[in-house]
Amino acid sequence: MNKSQLPYILPTNLPEQLRLLAKITGTPFSFVRDGGQLTLEAISGVILYRHLNRIQKIEAMSLIREVGKKNKPLEGQLVNLILNISVNPQWGIWSLSNKELLNDHQFHNIINDYAGFIGLTASAVGAKTIIERVWQSKKMTKGGVATLVLWGALYFNNSELGKASKEIAHRSQLKTSPVY
Repeated sequence: MNKSQLPYILPTNLPEQLRLLAKITGTPFSFVRDGGQLTLEAISGVILYRHLNRIQKIEAMSLIREVGKKNKPLEGQLVNLILNISVNPQWGIWSLSNKELLNDHQFHNIINDYAGFIGLTASAVGAKTIIERVWQSKKMTKGGVATLVLWGALYFNNSELGKASKEIAHRSQLKTSPVY
């Protein structure tokens, strides 16, 4: 897989490229520390996987298997990442195209803005207050359950907004390519 298809501006030297892509995909750096060009291509294949055609997906898996001949933990990690994004692309936000990422960010931002407009937030202070009230009364009222569900939804939305914002920052400048 060609690293030029990635939506990231990569450092110029290979070890730093591997460090950055490991950080982005959540791969332990110890798995890629001694990796070479083949490792870089395999990680690139994982990031691009959702956007590849059938033949390219086979090629990406072949690269991963080749890496696995010398580094079984990395092979397992890369296969796991592909399985995760195949089930739910949001589990690997780095697998989203620029358009998908920007749409996701916009969606969560709109929810956050509306919640803020009506005075709802998902703060740690709010969670602490809810927990204290439940603890003191030793029971949960219907209103308390509704508040807890609403707080949880807002917390989840803020978390997803943060993930999307972080990924946009990783991409620094949205790069366009045939895939992205």
